[in-house]
Amino acid sequence: MRISGQCNGVDIHSFAQDKQAASQAHAKRARHWQYSTAIHHPQPPATPQRQTMDMEGLRSMVDAIKKMIGLFDGMINKLRETLSPNPTRFSPGKPGFVPFVPEPRVAPAVVTPVRPSPVMPEYVPGKKPDDIWGGFRQGTDGNCVTVSAIKAAMMRFGQKPRDIFKEVEKTEAGFDVVMRDGFKLQLTHDELQIAARRSAFLGNNRDMLDDAHFLFAASAKRAQLENNDRTAAHSFQQAIRTLNDGEHSREGLMRLGLREHVRNVPLSALLNGMVGTIERRGHSVAVIDGVEELWGRRGRTPYWPETITGLV
Repeated sequence: MRISGQCNGVDIHSFAQDKQAASQAHAKRARHWQYSTAIHHPQPPATPQRQTMDMEGLRSMVDAIKKMIGLFDGMINKLRETLSPNPTRFSPGKPGFVPFVPEPRVAPAVVTPVRPSPVMPEYVPGKKPDDIWGGFRQGTDGNCVTVSAIKAAMMRFGQKPRDIFKEVEKTEAGFDVVMRDGFKLQLTHDELQIAARRSAFLGNNRDMLDDAHFLFAASAKRAQLENNDRTAAHSFQQAIRTLNDGEHSREGLMRLGLREHVRNVPLSALLNGMVGTIERRGHSVAVIDGVEELWGRRGRTPYWPETITGLV
């Protein structure tokens, strides 16, 4: 039987063609959707090169954070050092020890001293220095404890050795000295010359320098006789070395024979005009008229001292 191309009024060939066209259109829409998804939502695969770049970026970020933390810590430490006293700068083996302070970094003046004589025709008992600040000052050696003691003693008792000591008598060999605490010693002219050179003192007043050299020589001689630091007895030169490499607080005053005049006082006593010394952060200074002596200049009001000493 021959089958006709139409069935119940429906063209089979036309139906097949329509179905095929619909399938093609559906496939086209599916491809278009996949293409659009790929464009708007790309998901490239993670390659080894991209992973390496990500790790390098992470390490750079960590390094930057570490540097910022280090800078912040440095600022905090600097602020803490500025705002708080630092007793650790004293020698841990010697509480209250004031070590060598290499300031100011200048070469000391070449001093060719005239043999200092505490007995002078124009001597006025108890006369204070005309310029306690710049008349003489510490040079490059670490003898600040002795320097501050000499300055304080000059302002308390007078500039001349005869004002500070109980007796000073000139002899053919040099001088005989009796200190206020009864300690006796003899100084030769050669020892005075050595002390003047080795003290490295600076200053703009010849008479005051001579007196300071004499007081330094007497301090060194007593250090030798008392075997300061257990080495000073070897020689006068070694005794000077023990004064120049740092000393305990108040040792300079004691070595001038002023034990009976040393007092523990509050800072307010010095601020109100008492003559004395303070130690702070490894350095000793005289306090005069309520301010610190600072390398030959009038300094600032004392602050945060670790040791306070008044002279009466």
